[in-house]
Amino acid sequence: MHISKSLLLLGVMATGMSLTSCDDEEQYQSHPPIFSDVTFNKETIYAGEPFVATAVQSRQATLVDRTTYAWSLSQNGSTVEANHNYKDLVIYPYASENPTDTLTIQTPGTYTLTLDASYNISGQSDGATYSNTSQDGSFSYSCSASLFIYKIKVNKRFTVVAKP
Repeated sequence: MHISKSLLLLGVMATGMSLTSCDDEEQYQSHPPIFSDVTFNKETIYAGEPFVATAVQSRQATLVDRTTYAWSLSQNGSTVEANHNYKDLVIYPYASENPTDTLTIQTPGTYTLTLDASYNISGQSDGATYSNTSQDGSFSYSCSASLFIYKIKVNKRFTVVAKP
């Protein structure tokens, strides 16, 4: 009978510990950032003049660390060469500011600026997939999760005009 009481006590303690550990699970949950737009530091973007694009986070990431960024430019689905200047590697949360790209486009036209970002997950992946597109279609955001990485793509369509 003494063994049965010990086993019963051990079972009660184990059950209690498992129920209380569920309350702390959220603190170990990783979440990707959510981007709401890409903004520019100039109202009108002129060909040949540098400007800054900022990918705006409406929610910052939690429990991610090594993060890589790559900005690219396209026109009608084809890659366009441009002078880009951006940080391609940051360590979250120590550098959790909005990603930026300073670039110069030489030719007037309508372009799509794309940010491809990878966030290494340092907690438990939420496994979530997110997407958002503006009503006018000029902005889109998508996120997919694996066990170790959040992959994010942000697109912004905009127009570059000739300098008067």
